[in-house]
Amino acid sequence: MPAHEHIHPDQFSQVEAISKRAEETTGHCANCFAVSSGIEKHLGFEQAEGHYRGPEVNHKAEHAWNVHPSGTIIDATAQQWNPKGERVRVIPKGDPRSKWYRRSV
Repeated sequence: MPAHEHIHPDQFSQVEAISKRAEETTGHCANCFAVSSGIEKHLGFEQAEGHYRGPEVNHKAEHAWNVHPSGTIIDATAQQWNPKGERVRVIPKGDPRSKWYRRSV
């Protein structure tokens, strides 16, 4: 099952639209804090702040993302880590990739 099927397709489309609109406004990859805040405001998915350390980066990077009520991570600015990758990364609860995202204490 494609990762985006872990959230409703309409919600996924809205997340993509918010991310794309922010990028078009700034002319470059959108600010993760602003985008995740907008998603929380418009869709109610909790904003999470902390650090990202996935395979594309060699350091702990400050980052913000959203968490769906199901526990699924929604990273609407994932493309900043890999410009040729997905715009929105959806990681289901329990997926090993969720360890890439660590909330600040």
